[in-house]
Amino acid sequence: MAKNDFNRHITFIHISTDEVYGDQQSGEAVDEQSRLEPTNPYSATKAAIDLIINAYVKSFHLPILVVRSNNVYGYNQYPEKLIPMTINALKEDKPITIHGDGHQRRRFVFIDDFIRAVLCIWEVGDQHEIYNVGSDQEICNLKLVRMIRSLYELITGSKSNSEIKFVGDRLYNDERYDVTYEKLCTLGWKPTINLEEGLVKIIRYTLKH
Repeated sequence: MAKNDFNRHITFIHISTDEVYGDQQSGEAVDEQSRLEPTNPYSATKAAIDLIINAYVKSFHLPILVVRSNNVYGYNQYPEKLIPMTINALKEDKPITIHGDGHQRRRFVFIDDFIRAVLCIWEVGDQHEIYNVGSDQEICNLKLVRMIRSLYELITGSKSNSEIKFVGDRLYNDERYDVTYEKLCTLGWKPTINLEEGLVKIIRYTLKH
């Protein structure tokens, strides 16, 4: 990013990730001022970008905002992600793969809510600030897969032949990510689509496409 080429009349919004905060223990949550403690190469690169952006903001006062969100899910998501992978496996009557024992817990933000959050931050957010986008619904991966399968069976009206298959865990797989998002709520945003509602939307969409 060349300083002299940056249009100061355009706000740059950087989409980061909740993973930059690192793994959180049960009952622990982090806010925008918490330390960055990434535990894997992906989150480390994201944290590095966050730090570079912070340096540009402090040095040149560029109009930049940073967004750190829980897992975003929605239509046409990358097929290797857990939610679309599970739905596609059900659709094709294939086994549903879970890394490890599925105890890791995650929080999910539906794409429509995430878009509203970014628009809200862009329109009324304070310059040079960081905003977390989060959900209050925490669920372990195994329970999530079972929920998707139950909803799929309810929507299709037929019993699924897809069994859950446990495979070796990833070399790195954090226990949980929990971010507080009160700061964003003060701008007028809150999540409106709960996990079950969002999953039903995605399942119905996937069955039609």
